[in-house]
Amino acid sequence: MEYIPYIVSLVSVIIAGGAVYISYHTTSKQIRMQAKMKIADLRQEWIHQLREAMAQFQSFAVTPDLSHQYQQEFYRYGTKIELLMNNADRDYKNLQDCMYNLLEAISIEEKYKANPKYIEVCQEIIKREWETLKKNLRNLIVKAL
Repeated sequence: MEYIPYIVSLVSVIIAGGAVYISYHTTSKQIRMQAKMKIADLRQEWIHQLREAMAQFQSFAVTPDLSHQYQQEFYRYGTKIELLMNNADRDYKNLQDCMYNLLEAISIEEKYKANPKYIEVCQEIIKREWETLKKNLRNLIVKAL
């Protein structure tokens, strides 16, 4: 009977240790989840910035007779797109070619002729990146459950 206090103490230590262990792993999981959510938020913001730059570039590209001020904006959006994109992206070269076709187009007919391919490439990139984001979020939710 004199060993009962020792058993109670041992059981208490085991329970406390188990609680610390569970708490540690739960907290670690939450921190990893928060980090992944932050990355997803940043990716979504990047997609938004890229789409906005692509739309602005296209808008200037098909506008006839741009003033000098708007020409600068046109080039600025082109540069922004190139900087936002990863040059190792499988569509980077195609996008760049489309952008330079629009930049080099002089007549409104040339601009309108180059426009559909640019839009198509932009849509492919944005769609692919959006699908990647959704897939990552789905995986994150599954792992959280």
